[in-house]
Amino acid sequence: MGRNGGCRFCKRYGPGDPHEAVRDMRRAGFEPLEPFTNIRTPWLALCERCGEVSSPKLNNVRTRGECCAHCATYGLDPGAPAWLYVLAHAGLSATKIGITGQNTREDRLVRFEGLGWTVEGRIAFGTGEAAYKIEQAAINQLRLDFPAPFLTAAQVPCGGWTETFDAALVPAALLLAQLTASAACR
Repeated sequence: MGRNGGCRFCKRYGPGDPHEAVRDMRRAGFEPLEPFTNIRTPWLALCERCGEVSSPKLNNVRTRGECCAHCATYGLDPGAPAWLYVLAHAGLSATKIGITGQNTREDRLVRFEGLGWTVEGRIAFGTGEAAYKIEQAAINQLRLDFPAPFLTAAQVPCGGWTETFDAALVPAALLLAQLTASAACR
């Protein structure tokens, strides 16, 4: 579909006008601290539940409601211990980078293993925030050479498809070595 038509999400939820966007953020318990940009850009806001500054995306707020990185009861806890991991999938010839909490009931890695992925390695971090920073720096650097994700959402049904790479171009061992070196420099 051409860029003028928009994706299905935008057609359904629309980028909305800035006033509608602010109303949606406030309904979800956020007070925006900067002007509205678009539904996919992190939006600096104060969470009224915990009093912390967070940067949820409007599309997540509209579909999930609570999206504060500090007080949400799902997903990665930025203040708790986390793993930065590298996965490989021989059948898809893909590698993947990701993060998951160390002390959660939900074991993200088990879900990936059930779909044919193997854990090539993981690096322990004291906080999810520290793991996230290293993960994002690595992804941003890789996207300079490989701008698009290698796999689609349909090929990675448990999420994380945007963090996939062609294993022939980004081997898991090389990716793990680079992440380990980055983590050692933190």
